[in-house]
Amino acid sequence: MKRFFALFLGIACTAGAQSPKSQPAPASPHPKQSAPVVQLDLIKAETIALQQSPTVFAAQYKALAAQQVVREVRSAFYPQITAEFSAVATGDDIADHLGWNKFTNQDTRIGASGGLNNPTVLSRQANGILFSQLLTDFGRTWNLTAASKSLALSEAQRSALARAKVTLLVDRAYFAAQEAQALLRVADETVMARQLLADQVGALAKSELKSELDVSFARVSLDEAKLLRLEAQNRVNAAFADLSNALGYREPHRFALVPVPQFAPPKGNLADSIAQALATRPEALALRHERDAARRIASAERAAHYPKVTLIGAAGRGTAGDPRVEGDYAAAGVNVELPIFTGFRLSARAKEAALQAQTAEQSLQEIENLIAKDVEVALLTTTNSSDKIVVTASLLNNADQAYDLAQAKYNAGITSVVEFSQAQLFKLQAQINHTTATYEYQINRLVLDFQIGASKFQQPPSVILPSR
Repeated sequence: MKRFFALFLGIACTAGAQSPKSQPAPASPHPKQSAPVVQLDLIKAETIALQQSPTVFAAQYKALAAQQVVREVRSAFYPQITAEFSAVATGDDIADHLGWNKFTNQDTRIGASGGLNNPTVLSRQANGILFSQLLTDFGRTWNLTAASKSLALSEAQRSALARAKVTLLVDRAYFAAQEAQALLRVADETVMARQLLADQVGALAKSELKSELDVSFARVSLDEAKLLRLEAQNRVNAAFADLSNALGYREPHRFALVPVPQFAPPKGNLADSIAQALATRPEALALRHERDAARRIASAERAAHYPKVTLIGAAGRGTAGDPRVEGDYAAAGVNVELPIFTGFRLSARAKEAALQAQTAEQSLQEIENLIAKDVEVALLTTTNSSDKIVVTASLLNNADQAYDLAQAKYNAGITSVVEFSQAQLFKLQAQINHTTATYEYQINRLVLDFQIGASKFQQPPSVILPSR
């Protein structure tokens, strides 16, 4: 607002140096052809923004991706079935097929096999199915699944947070545009009033009823009002550009904004507001889920020291090749894996997971402290804005009275043009202050609702977790 006030502070100091002859006003540029003006209310603006915001869609996709991680980790509980098709020929069989001499005239044995499996290789073509089922790993997979669910819930809350932020962004842009339009109306009214005064003083000066000093002051006031109108018009254009961006449009759009009744004063005390914020804010909920996930991962890494018991089986048929492997086959067994020494890898992973859980706990405390501070600041700011409306309304009423009195005295020739110009300036400042205070309260009231997690900014999670 200082830029608006500064336009008028030099009136008394510069009037004496002004030439009595008026300067021609520069021609205003022709406005560009714009799209038809569409009526827009606050609810419709929020709906459009949520339907078009890339931020909202990106957060939703991340939440859906996290949901798939739950299915990935949970898949370890289900049987793993794989179809196998094998075709193997020994070196002797390949040489015989090509008409070469055989290499060994006996079964092929691979000594350096890289494992303890049977090194005998027999020519065959076989088809079969491999089966494995986890029996127990002492809670490791269960904890990893629970951790992935918590992380998916965290992403769901972050998706809700993205929707709440977009809603707040478009709300602030909506009221900022209305404020800019209101200030433009004030500027237009000021130009009209000062144009009328300049015309009257000019006519009286020709009749030698007013001095050239009065004419000069009237013209200075008119030019200052025109500068104010240019500033206000530019602010309107910028405000609608911000609103269009908040709505998800690439090009600026113009709207006929529907007025919103003034919001009621906030209810409840600071302690209640902080408690509500800590219970409902998506940031806090997301970090609580992340803390729970970190604890589950720590439990899973501790369980990695325990055995893993798996039921395995295979069945199939050898259809061709060495007679010893032709025909049906089937086998089943239980495999137990017990880590004995891993070079301290498992203990390091368990320690890392425990430290990550402590980090998540501290991060949660930090965000809760920040939320409490934000709620307190928002409540103080909203209360201050509400008080400003009362004070600026009284100031505007007194400025109107002072302006009417100064105008009457000036018309009667009792007071000077300088005193009347000061009354004009005080009235304009009071109009701007009251308009700004009114819309600042609306915006600050919305910010308070956002900070305390009011129902307006409560968005349902976009992720539905699959049942186990």
